Parts: sequence; C-alpha cells; structure tokens
Amino acid sequence: MDISKSMHICLKRAGMQKKELAEKLETTPQTVSIMSKSKYCSPDLLEKMCVLFDMKASEFIALGESSD
Repeated sequence: MDISKSMHICLKRAGMQKKELAEKLETTPQTVSIMSKSKYCSPDLLEKMCVLFDMKASEFIALGESSD
C-alpha cells in the first residue's frame, strides 16, 4: 500500500497543491509533507482524502499499487 503515490496521483488529477490539500483535510502542511514521503497515513486522514477525491478507500489504495 503506497498512500504517497495515491495522493500524488489524486493531487495531479485534481490540479491541487499540497498546501490546499492540507487545508481541506484540516491538517498542517507538515503532515501532508510527511504523508507525501511515506507509504502510510492515519485511517482518519485516509478517510478524509477518499471523501475529498470522491473515491472508495479500495480505489484510492489501488492507485498507489498500479505500475506507472
């Protein structure tokens, strides 16, 4: 499971920057920066990202597991 890859793909598709993502997730830019370098995040933030990007958790996770 590579949450970082999934997050980067969704950000690109949405035309969104990490700072904007942090605001929408009601977290700090530092937290988003850490997530962007890690393969994991808290279940709460994962759920919020899925709602934000209008995806099921399984769809979001699958993005990070696909090959480029």
